[in-house]
Amino acid sequence: MINQLNVQLRRLGLIGALWLTTLLAACGGGSNNATPAGPGMGPPPAPPPAAAGPLARIEISPPGGLLVGTTERRTLSIRGFDANGREVQIPDTELSVTSSSPASIEVNRSGNGFEIRAVAPVGTAVLNAAVGTIRAKPAVFYAAEPVAGAVLVSDAQVRAAPVAVDPSARGGLGWRYRVTLTGVGTPAAGSILLGTGTLPIAGRVVSSTPSTTSANETDVVLEVVALPALFRNMNMSLQLTPEQTNALFVPNPRLATNTGKQSTHSKVSLSAIECKGDSPALAALTGELEVKVDRELSLDHQLEIVNGSVRNARLIVSGNYSGSGKAVMNLGATVTGGVGCELELGAIPIPITGPLSAFIAPVIPIRFKAELGAQIQVNLFTVSAEIKQSAQTRFGFEWKASSEGGQLEGIKSLTLSDPEVTRNVSFPTDASARVKATLFAGLASGLSVGNALVKLDAIELTAGPEFEAKFGGLADAASDAVYTTEYELKAKAAVGPGGDIAEVIRLLLGSSRAIDLSLKWERSIGKSPGATAVSTEKSTFNAGATVRFDVELNPQSVNFPLVGYNVTEVRIYRLPNVAGASAEQIAAATPTSEAQTSFQINWVADRAGSVDDAGRPNFFAFVVEKPLALITGILPFELGPVFARDVGQQGLVAGSGVSSIAVRANGSVITWGSGDGDVLGRDASNPLPGLVEGLPGPVSTVAAGGWYSVALLADGQVYAWGWGNRVADATAQYGMVTVPRPQRVQIPQSTRITQISTRYFHSLALDSTGRAWGFGPSRWGQLGFTSTFGDVKQVGFSNLRAVAAGERHSLFLTRDGKVLALGDNEFGQLGGASGPVPVPGLPAIKAIAASSFGSYALDETGSVWSWGDSTVLGRTGNSAPARIPGLTGVKAISAGNYTAFALMGDGTVRGWGDDTYGRVGVGAGGGVIITPTRLPGLTDVVEVNGAEFHGIAVTRNGTIYTWGRNDLGALNGRRDSPGFSHVPMISGANR
Repeated sequence: MINQLNVQLRRLGLIGALWLTTLLAACGGGSNNATPAGPGMGPPPAPPPAAAGPLARIEISPPGGLLVGTTERRTLSIRGFDANGREVQIPDTELSVTSSSPASIEVNRSGNGFEIRAVAPVGTAVLNAAVGTIRAKPAVFYAAEPVAGAVLVSDAQVRAAPVAVDPSARGGLGWRYRVTLTGVGTPAAGSILLGTGTLPIAGRVVSSTPSTTSANETDVVLEVVALPALFRNMNMSLQLTPEQTNALFVPNPRLATNTGKQSTHSKVSLSAIECKGDSPALAALTGELEVKVDRELSLDHQLEIVNGSVRNARLIVSGNYSGSGKAVMNLGATVTGGVGCELELGAIPIPITGPLSAFIAPVIPIRFKAELGAQIQVNLFTVSAEIKQSAQTRFGFEWKASSEGGQLEGIKSLTLSDPEVTRNVSFPTDASARVKATLFAGLASGLSVGNALVKLDAIELTAGPEFEAKFGGLADAASDAVYTTEYELKAKAAVGPGGDIAEVIRLLLGSSRAIDLSLKWERSIGKSPGATAVSTEKSTFNAGATVRFDVELNPQSVNFPLVGYNVTEVRIYRLPNVAGASAEQIAAATPTSEAQTSFQINWVADRAGSVDDAGRPNFFAFVVEKPLALITGILPFELGPVFARDVGQQGLVAGSGVSSIAVRANGSVITWGSGDGDVLGRDASNPLPGLVEGLPGPVSTVAAGGWYSVALLADGQVYAWGWGNRVADATAQYGMVTVPRPQRVQIPQSTRITQISTRYFHSLALDSTGRAWGFGPSRWGQLGFTSTFGDVKQVGFSNLRAVAAGERHSLFLTRDGKVLALGDNEFGQLGGASGPVPVPGLPAIKAIAASSFGSYALDETGSVWSWGDSTVLGRTGNSAPARIPGLTGVKAISAGNYTAFALMGDGTVRGWGDDTYGRVGVGAGGGVIITPTRLPGLTDVVEVNGAEFHGIAVTRNGTIYTWGRNDLGALNGRRDSPGFSHVPMISGANR
């Protein structure tokens, strides 16, 4: 049975009780002031001592220590106590004391007690004492060989406990403390002093002076040194089971809680929690917190020193956590900033005593942690939540010596269950309020090295659910590309180094080593409804025209835990282009079923207009969400701006040099073709269309380079997979290696990406604020700098509308219709610009594309401009920017490596460029196609995309056509027939 105890501390009640008790004592009142005895009566007789109860716990004394040499003997005593702390006699016949390693340290009976001795010069043993099912806390003894000339000190020779020379200084190498000893003479400066008892006496003597209070005592100042400087030979090997670690658990005395078998249960006022805020505007934090934590932790610790050098070192904690918590937090007044709160439930001090306790006696803290980040401009904000969460973890580090100097490895793994959360968020209803709040509440554990004197934080683990919500006024949400209104419930976990990890490594090994202990895990549990597409047919309309808005909701976001289908209404708002004007609702639709994701909303235009104004959207979709209907009826959640389909939008399909990729209607991704370089993002042995594995959410657009693929998730995060440092460096894998499954590109998570573009070497991403990001090698300066590494970098542009990656150059379209270029200009692909200045000679542009050595721009009239290499211009003449004759009525453009395509307003496709392998798709079967030519068999196309050696098109009904090279299966997943196709063929894949 798990023993659970609820203890409730209320701030005012506790303070009032203490104040009242103090007042009564000062006045002579209180229950201890009995009626005075009369003359001659005398004091009442003392009550007889209470008899001891049944045995409740046993203790080993001493709880550990250092043994030097095989001739030393150490006496061990075992004492018993009842539940009230009264000593109980233990029958010898019922007591057993065992050693985990008798070959290292043995324990034997000696008279009425026990005796231990070291069998081997070095070794470790955990001593266990038990009477039936009652077990003592384990004791750890170790045998070691100190360095030559070390001064050995027993606990009896320590006259005053160690104290820090500078209490404000942090522990670590060079940290100094003072101790008073007797019977050691005056140790020379620079000599090593080691305690052999339970006290943490170990270090290099800085100074020693005779005590001023006793002639036989000496005041010694010691300096902390690394372990190899203390021991010539030692082998600490310690494994503790979950039962043993639980026996060591010490609850936080401030909570006054009892601990069951492997459980801690507490109910406290938030005044017992330590909170740190980063804003003085936090006026009040009140409420209650109830926490229950179950734990099964084990420890694996090894330290082997041979001839003064560390051969092996390991410090790993693994186990299972599960916990539940109920919390209510209230914030008053205005808050900008945040607050982090931590409740220490208790700790597990590992029973290493003596000189090693200053270095490697880890303490595993068990905490409940809550972090509240806020940008709040309201008068009252309340969050309450009930949370259940479990985690399986393994974290620590391991060192192995080698001829090259040794290798230090971080040990880290996390598996989290989905949290069960019941939440209630209370916000104000003022439409002008703008609120962003993040609440994380979960379990935290760590690994601290040392003791009360030298304590260093080595590792920290957190695991739990996080709820984030953002609200705002309609005009603010629509006009601000950064501030989106939404909420999301996520399960999160992280293992990372504590603040003192480098110093911990120095203590153990004598030198600091780089170590990576950072590991993050995140999974979305539920979110506000989101859209995969918000569009209308035409970019312009006349007065009286019926405009149909099509809203496609993400199927994975329309259901929320505990609620089910969470859509009440979808609305369309118009944002007038007038400063200070309010957003106006013009149309709405309600769901007709509990699974509806497609909405068609009609509106009769009251005046002529356009969907956007110089790249600035004028219409936006919002959703009223069921659980928060009272709030979102006034402050609905944002679905996104309305885009016109006649402008054309790329990203549903793409192709690498050896494969093809497509986004399905439900947001999943399929790939087909060659699995070389792990470009498929799944089982590389199956070339037929199959689902990419490991994407954490629905995808909105995809792109592909030479041997890699990139996916933009609906939430604005970017994932990539495939071969080479263009992927590995960007996803923190590093080096010329394959990344077989999607990994997150290391663009800051707070950044929301809206567009991606790739080519053979590098990739570009555009965020919601109009800034550009790039990753992959930038050998020709196409990212604004020259580098052969593939790390994510911000490109120095802003106020952008679109990006396009060429092989050696990049194009950027500003919101006012200008085109900027960066990179190599060998073939004139920068249009004569030296970059980053606008490409000269162009009118107002609304879309851009880039091939290997060519550049393209679509202007507002539907004409296409080209510049760069002569084979891909689509016209004759020089490489300077010029209009392609006869190509009008274009609504989208795309480019392959040496090809280019135009999607016409009537749904047909025209192509031009190098037709090797038939990759232009016009049936010519080779040569260079100078004039844009219609691709046969393609009608009702909604997107066309050029790859390295082939092309792809998608029709309105979701059929995918491909043409070009097929010997690696990029067209249909089959390498046998045909090896290429000069005209579009049905790929066998569908959206």
